[in-house]
Amino acid sequence: MINLLGLRSELEKIENFIVVGIGNPLKGDDIVGTLVAEKLIEKSFKDKVINAEAVPENFIDEMISKNPDVIIFVDAIDAGLKPGSILVEELEKAKERNYIFTSHNIPLTLLLNYVKKRLSKNVKAYLVGIQVYETGLGSTPHPKVLEAVKKLVDFFSSLL
Repeated sequence: MINLLGLRSELEKIENFIVVGIGNPLKGDDIVGTLVAEKLIEKSFKDKVINAEAVPENFIDEMISKNPDVIIFVDAIDAGLKPGSILVEELEKAKERNYIFTSHNIPLTLLLNYVKKRLSKNVKAYLVGIQVYETGLGSTPHPKVLEAVKKLVDFFSSLL
């Protein structure tokens, strides 16, 4: 596991990375990735950000068209941390540790493998997860989770 400073160090060495926000706007804290993506797009980073909502598989062609060296998936997680905690992990390791809280149909690792195959290069991927508090249908995002969204928007804005 790395932290945001470690991720910053990695991304500063990379020529082309994209941020893919994932989340279900109808399920409380599960909206986190979508909120991060929306706010980054509002700040004119559309060429480096994809708001995939709950269907990242529908954005494979867009991911491929951006020809990234690194994909950052921003999503809700359930890792038993305090609400709003931010976890940064290479995607494969996050899967092994079962941090991925999924409201989407296709596992992110499978999606990544498909993108790698189509690009014919080794694309690295990270999960930047925000610990959820409530993901019930119709629930609203927790204030600590919204603070983490703002922190990630500021973080990515400084790199994009």
